[in-house]
Amino acid sequence: EIFQGRELHLPIYGHAPAGEGVTEVAAQDALRDVVRQRLGLREPFVVKPRHGSNSKHIFVFPQPKDSDEEAAVASVEKAIDSDDRSWRKESWNQNAVPKGALLQPMYTLMTSFGLDASEMGRHRLHRPLELKVQVIFGEVCGACLNTHPAFLIVTRE
Repeated sequence: EIFQGRELHLPIYGHAPAGEGVTEVAAQDALRDVVRQRLGLREPFVVKPRHGSNSKHIFVFPQPKDSDEEAAVASVEKAIDSDDRSWRKESWNQNAVPKGALLQPMYTLMTSFGLDASEMGRHRLHRPLELKVQVIFGEVCGACLNTHPAFLIVTRE
């Protein structure tokens, strides 16, 4: 969906499951190739575990032209192998997500939404925009921004 000339949905450039089988290794190699491609295109991107939450073990490359290729490529394996004590306290459905890594464009920061200078100084506005979706019994009932719940409210309609 497009909002004020900007795409709101962020595509996933690539993903790979954890594992040592032929299929898993091929997917991991392909994801590393996509990381190299994004570095070459100089597009800001993020590598993160697909099995985690709470913004843990996320590797951000806001300026790919200045990024170390070896570190960016190594972030794929780090994301796949990542674990955090807090994840064990999550609900069963979050823990059911198979381990792996994904690569996507870097989220737009709150600072790019034209907020005034007094709001820009707040630390929480420099975090990525993430939509917190509320689900009850498998049905989406609404959503809001994680940093500013009252700034944007999404209803089911």
